[in-house]
Amino acid sequence: AICPAAPSRCASHPRLATALGRLRAGAPFGALRWTATRAPDDRLEATLEAPDGARAVLWLEAGGGGGYRVEGEPSAALREGLRAALDALRAPKARAASPGGPT
Repeated sequence: AICPAAPSRCASHPRLATALGRLRAGAPFGALRWTATRAPDDRLEATLEAPDGARAVLWLEAGGGGGYRVEGEPSAALREGLRAALDALRAPKARAASPGGPT
């Protein structure tokens, strides 16, 4: 299940709450379904699932850094949705400067 509506109630660290807020604002991510959100200790994890069952688990660390893990065959839908999710996590200025971002 997705964490409570207020990102600050899900993620104890301000950086993680901000990231969760950006993800929520950027959703949906193409054909992906957001199936789970966890906030163990100083980490935020979001699970996104493609229609074919392939999944991506995104994670961010409170101290900086993060990444993702793909479970299953990375279909075009998974790649497209994952790209949109990663774009949503970027700071607004970085999104505006990225290819395909607002002009």
